[in-house]
Amino acid sequence: MQTNHTYGGPEGLENARSLWLFAALALTCCLAGVAWIVLSALRRDWAGLGAAIAVTMLGMMGAPLAWVRFGQLSALSRLVRLIVGEGISEVKELAVRLRIPPRRALRRVKRLLDTRFLPGYVLWKETEVITKERADVRRKSEELFGN
Repeated sequence: MQTNHTYGGPEGLENARSLWLFAALALTCCLAGVAWIVLSALRRDWAGLGAAIAVTMLGMMGAPLAWVRFGQLSALSRLVRLIVGEGISEVKELAVRLRIPPRRALRRVKRLLDTRFLPGYVLWKETEVITKERADVRRKSEELFGN
């Protein structure tokens, strides 16, 4: 599922990550509706029982999805820290640092670029993540010298 975020860059990624953490925690708390179901049934409160069942189902269905999305964004956040913070640019090195296959690292980099969480960077020949300025310099160098 591709999500368009109104905030770009690493800050937008952290905002989205925080939002999904909050959603995951809130939906996990909905699982306390199980106790509400029991209490409503004992008191024969049918409206309360229906609401309790709805809240519990929301937690049971939504919490795992929210935790998965939070995990996905956390993985992307770690990748941004490696690229921007530590200056690692080669996809193979990113894969080694993340302990994932190079193809998966490449897919994550492409996802970061597609979702605009890594502005100012481009993927150079599917092997390296570099700034747009460096890519322009390399492109001009290739045109001039035929590398």
